[in-house]
Amino acid sequence: MAAAQMEVPEQCFAESDIAGRYHMGRNGTTPLWFAEPDLLPDMFFHRTYEFGHRNRFEVHYIFFSDENCTVPLVSAIWEGRYWLLEPHSKLLHARLANYRLDRVKMAILDPRFLQETLDTGPDHWTLGLFRDISETGFASLGPLFEPLRREHTDYDIVYLHDGVLKTGLRTTAMMLSAAGRPSAFQDALPAIRE
Repeated sequence: MAAAQMEVPEQCFAESDIAGRYHMGRNGTTPLWFAEPDLLPDMFFHRTYEFGHRNRFEVHYIFFSDENCTVPLVSAIWEGRYWLLEPHSKLLHARLANYRLDRVKMAILDPRFLQETLDTGPDHWTLGLFRDISETGFASLGPLFEPLRREHTDYDIVYLHDGVLKTGLRTTAMMLSAAGRPSAFQDALPAIRE
């Protein structure tokens, strides 16, 4: 799956350009914005991307239950590997990208939500402690928290220009195959290089 470094047109970014951290929503409200609202219950979030060496990546979410992002509910971290492919044929400063998701961890941050979880399930959780939920998922938080399938790959598009990062507009039906790759970005949710 790994591709050799390829030359990219001047209007696109090189693979080495993406290395670093990008943060979205640090100062204020960031509503979830997906093509299908059912992907998660009504929550707001902050999100940090980290693209590292050897094609490793991590996406860290903090989900909030209030619009002002003052009451954190859960934190989740998706880890894996990424491959940048050819430049997008129609979108300037964009490339096709594949993400292989290897692991997802979650921590419950809200004591009330923790109590509800302990009351309704056999699992033992500790407030603020991350647990690997790759195999079990966490169904009450919606389809984004389903268990990871073996060698799960998301087929995405990535925009990077002037320190701004955007990813594809997600739906439940898309991103599970190359044919389902998004054709639009989450324009309202850019991430800024730290």
